[in-house]
Amino acid sequence: MAREKEIRFSSRTRAVSDQVMKLRQEREVIRRLLAKLPANLQDDADVVALAAAAAEQPVNLVQLIYTANAWEGGSRDFEFSARTMHEHWHAGLASINQAMSNAQLVTENILTGKSAAFDLCPKRGLKRSGPELDC
Repeated sequence: MAREKEIRFSSRTRAVSDQVMKLRQEREVIRRLLAKLPANLQDDADVVALAAAAAEQPVNLVQLIYTANAWEGGSRDFEFSARTMHEHWHAGLASINQAMSNAQLVTENILTGKSAAFDLCPKRGLKRSGPELDC
């Protein structure tokens, strides 16, 4: 039961983040296409509206992948005792510190103005997310 919950929660998180990144990629295509339009179309109301809908700043999404403690089982989605929450917060803080110590990969994307998704894996560190990722 615990493994089934791990898969369900991970799949849901991945689906949402993949959808966000897909929308960002689609908006980038729209911006590239709009940049190719001749000057006489730049003030067209539809072009202006589309440009406004596609406008956004670069984003880097870092997903912290939680590794359950050996004692956690099928109750992790409803067991919120103070001890459990403190352990989760400390694990999250350690993951953030690890991500920040590897921030060069993320900052490269910020400097180039691109958006990207990354996973922080306990075994492999900070990596660009993708189907081949094995945490």
